[in-house]
Amino acid sequence: NKLITVPTVFISDGSAISFAETCLDMIKYYNLGTIIGQSTAGSNGNVNGFWIYYKYYCIFTGMKVVKNDGELITKDGITPDIVVPVTKEGIKMSKDERLFYAIDYLKQLNK
Repeated sequence: NKLITVPTVFISDGSAISFAETCLDMIKYYNLGTIIGQSTAGSNGNVNGFWIYYKYYCIFTGMKVVKNDGELITKDGITPDIVVPVTKEGIKMSKDERLFYAIDYLKQLNK
């Protein structure tokens, strides 16, 4: 019995951080859809920080956060089911290659 009954995709990349990674981990673990794009940032958990010479503030993840399968999120982030790289040509043309791939993927599933 599936919770989501229509083909569903989630687009991700390195800008997905913290709570977004928690959500994507649940999506992957419970097979709620297909994650397309690139790995997340791999930075989840409480933030700690300190000042250096009262001028620079250094922050870092101060908490061990694991995925549902027990692996560290900080190791690899959440790896997509389908990796879609960003290319120089796509950037030059202002083309969101992950979005277009996801649209094509859904069209193929609905044939």
